[in-house]
Amino acid sequence: MGVSLALVFHLASALFACGLGWWGLRLQRDIRFMRQMVVWAQADLSVKPASRVACTAPALIRRMARVAGVLVAGKLAEEKGFPVVGVDPRPLAQIFLRYPVSLVQFSHSTVTILIQSEKDVGRPDAGQLKASVAGSVSFEVSFSGSTT
Repeated sequence: MGVSLALVFHLASALFACGLGWWGLRLQRDIRFMRQMVVWAQADLSVKPASRVACTAPALIRRMARVAGVLVAGKLAEEKGFPVVGVDPRPLAQIFLRYPVSLVQFSHSTVTILIQSEKDVGRPDAGQLKASVAGSVSFEVSFSGSTT
């Protein structure tokens, strides 16, 4: 007994259709999240946030970096042990959308954000970033010279 060519073709087609559907749904979710990031980035930081996002800080930072196309390196120590907190996403969204972020480095309990710029263009406040994630991680913001 052999396997017919039609069966192999239909199975391959079904797998391809499932993969294409998964990719399309993920892309749609990322586009929706990017639109929400734009809304957050346009908000005034001096006003108390109307709502917070309930999640772990590393998960939100990783998702924002992935959607913004920023390279993420490293891993926070005991990343699974981070509590779910109310995160104010506005400062984080502003970092990823207003500055040329080239790398997000996780190490122990610190998140280092590397901004690719020759001059200090309105340095983001690391204390404000730490307050936005309820102090669950520390932030460092560093600048490096432009390669262009």
